[in-house]
Amino acid sequence: MKLTKSLGTAAGLAITSAALMSVPSADASNGIQFSESGVSGSMYVDCLGEFIDFEEHIRIAYHEFVTPSGNYHLIDSWTFTLTATGASTGREWAGVLPWPGRINAGHAEVVQFNVQGVIRAITKHTPSFFWGQTYKTTVNANGELVVERGSFDEFNIRCNGKK
Repeated sequence: MKLTKSLGTAAGLAITSAALMSVPSADASNGIQFSESGVSGSMYVDCLGEFIDFEEHIRIAYHEFVTPSGNYHLIDSWTFTLTATGASTGREWAGVLPWPGRINAGHAEVVQFNVQGVIRAITKHTPSFFWGQTYKTTVNANGELVVERGSFDEFNIRCNGKK
């Protein structure tokens, strides 16, 4: 089942990442930089039959560089630590979701990421649920869109067990 988050959080995260990456909280000697942020919101999950209010703590590790040919690369890895509460039932969930991604820009461009994992129920007799999102675009050297899969604001969510 696909659904759209009410606030378009992923698109907001992409914009937030640009701001975060310009002011890193730490810089390793190998060029890997780190940043942290938080996001909260609400979304309806059909298989749970209710809105969930969620909070995410986000830790980002990234490395950006330009090759001798002038191509820009951004390799990043996000970790979302998520907690959620059912708005009508008070049921609770928690999980950690990894998000490896990369951006290559130059004569041709590639943007892609994949995030998936299980959000486990904390409340007894509550189903856990799978959360997944995949996005990829490729633009060739002529500026033509070659591949587009997924969307910043579409997620694949399915419950493991009964409502």
